[in-house]
Amino acid sequence: MIRFVTSHVDLTGLIADAREEGRTVCRIEGLAAKGATIAAFGSALGFPSWSGHSLDALADSLSDLLAGAPGPYEIIWDHSERLRDADPTAYEGIIEVLTDVAAGHDGTQVTVIDRALGG
Repeated sequence: MIRFVTSHVDLTGLIADAREEGRTVCRIEGLAAKGATIAAFGSALGFPSWSGHSLDALADSLSDLLAGAPGPYEIIWDHSERLRDADPTAYEGIIEVLTDVAAGHDGTQVTVIDRALGG
């Protein structure tokens, strides 16, 4: 499942709830460039060093990680607005990858935080 939240999110509470529900929590800091954002996902999630920086590489690496994980994950993409504002096409591509990966792995939760939105 994927959900979108705004600057009013209680990040500490969100992380605590996910851990209480048995999910491994991983927070990815949003960046303004596609390649840097994908690299941030790789670094935070421990992708192999040979992983690429394309959307396909992100999808494959996420799927491999989640398929081999002993339990569900909570993936938090914080400050997603940085990429959305700088490169809307790349942002939409990553959202599509995250949506597909979350749908394909039961128990996986993706939270996209847009801190530019106050609602």
